[in-house]
Amino acid sequence: MEEQKDILLLRDGDRDAFARLYRRYWAKVYHFAGLLLTDPMEQEDIVQQVFLHLWDVRSRLDPARGMDGLLFIVTRNAVLKRLRRKDRTETLNELLLDQEQDLQTSLEAKEMQGYIDSLVEALPERRREAFRLSREEGLSYKEIAARMGISEKGVERHIRLALQFLKENLPLFLLFCLF
Repeated sequence: MEEQKDILLLRDGDRDAFARLYRRYWAKVYHFAGLLLTDPMEQEDIVQQVFLHLWDVRSRLDPARGMDGLLFIVTRNAVLKRLRRKDRTETLNELLLDQEQDLQTSLEAKEMQGYIDSLVEALPERRREAFRLSREEGLSYKEIAARMGISEKGVERHIRLALQFLKENLPLFLLFCLF
């Protein structure tokens, strides 16, 4: 009976009736929000949103229907909206983090490729030529030998020494990158 009277008064904009309804129902709204939200600050936020909404729709309240059903629906919708927004934010943050990691990986790969290129440039001319024909153009030892005018064994030796040089120098670069 008291609730119906407060709802009628609230419909007319009575702030005291609103305060009484707030005191009567805030804990119920808070605990219901707590079923889905673990952060007490978020729960308090939901309580505020629910009662602001109640004030906004006060002229349409039906005293015969009471407050429980309305507060349940409004609270549920506010919590679900918060969760959807939170999920979208987390998804966006994950995408941004993935892009940042991809960019970092790309930059590291470019840095590594630049260092490898500088190592290849440091090779003696004929060794560098054999290595590039093998790795960049994908030629076989036989094709490289024909193009360079040397034996296949000579090509094999140039590439083996080039790879040995790279293997000796890359760990130093990797250690440098780690620190």
